[in-house]
Amino acid sequence: MENFYNENKAFIDEYLAKIEENSKKEAEERERNEKERQEMLNQMSLEERIFYEDSLSVTSAITEKFLIEKRKPFIDEVVRWTSLTKERVEYIISEKGLEDKIDRSLNSVFVKDLNEKFPGAELNYSGVLKNELVDMYYEKFKVAIKVVCSYENDVYRVGKKAAQNRTLEANNKSIRLIHIYDYELLDEVVCQRIYRMLEDLLNDPIVIAGARHTKIGILDYSEARDFLNLYHIQGAATANVYLGCYYGGELVGVMTFGKPRFSKGYDYEIVRLAWKKGVRISGGTKKMFNYFVKHFNPDDIMTYADINKFTGNSYLKLGYKFIQVTDPDYKWVSPDSTIALTRYKCQKHRLIEKGWGTKDQTEDQIMIAHGYNKVYGSGNIMLDWQKGRKITYKAKTDVAPTVSVQAKPETKAKKASSSFSLGDLI
Repeated sequence: MENFYNENKAFIDEYLAKIEENSKKEAEERERNEKERQEMLNQMSLEERIFYEDSLSVTSAITEKFLIEKRKPFIDEVVRWTSLTKERVEYIISEKGLEDKIDRSLNSVFVKDLNEKFPGAELNYSGVLKNELVDMYYEKFKVAIKVVCSYENDVYRVGKKAAQNRTLEANNKSIRLIHIYDYELLDEVVCQRIYRMLEDLLNDPIVIAGARHTKIGILDYSEARDFLNLYHIQGAATANVYLGCYYGGELVGVMTFGKPRFSKGYDYEIVRLAWKKGVRISGGTKKMFNYFVKHFNPDDIMTYADINKFTGNSYLKLGYKFIQVTDPDYKWVSPDSTIALTRYKCQKHRLIEKGWGTKDQTEDQIMIAHGYNKVYGSGNIMLDWQKGRKITYKAKTDVAPTVSVQAKPETKAKKASSSFSLGDLI
């Protein structure tokens, strides 16, 4: 090695000298550029300086994704990396002409596709919520859609009740607000279920028939499971009784009942209710429910309706009564929004068993250390039905019905929330 250096000393020394000279030039160039940048910033207004710095953050984030992963970033990834609001990032992308550098395969593509299938929505609509936009609003159906970015809606940024407050605020205007979360759009199965739900909601039904033309029967688990996995947005769930509604010999609706999971004072809970895409059977839900009451003779039945997407009106028409709004639910969402874990899967002892954390850490500390966002939904409404209680249902709209109650003595004491009224919540 020493002989090689001696024989090539002149060449090596010259090469090292050039490297040193280039390094000095690069340092001088950087110093010159920084000086010019500072002079330019000094001539800018505060607003111009902020835009310049924000634009630099956005372009750097886009460039880094190109260099490291050889792909365009999602808009929500840019939001996450820059810590800017989504509206700010969108503005900068538009102003700087960076539209072709962004992968729009999440919310924007979803909104675009949905608007092509069901034209007539007002995009980026400001008339539903006071302090933020909804992505789509269908005046004809009084339906608004909000696509939720997990990073932007982490509890430590927006609080625990952001989604629930949106739902209630929209409902005060008799508008049904549907929250769709980024992790749902990235799950192919869930995304397809959401599309089917919206197609039914924003389109005329393919089949309209009266319940008198249908037959009700008991299903086995596999029949109910396959149907619910296809047509219920949450898929199948274990129950005790599985009922099917048949029209023309075809299974078009499923209702399942089980022992209550969280409200032990009731005889039964409606676990799932779903209809085949495009099919609407007038009175079909009531016919299945009455079949269950006749054959299983319950004193009372309760259920939950997820107000991230639904209203609970189907249950009100069966004689159910509003009881309360539950606390918002939450999920832990991975940094790329491809994984959404329920709070049950993230109980501290489970995380420790997986080797994710230690006993002296909280659940939040462990999950945040792994880059997860804690995202709360809107929660559920709890409703119940009781034998002998008469309720007259009068719906002004699909979102905020008025219900007058003619109550007989209840068979069991139930705790109802006195701080909410039904018309304000459903």
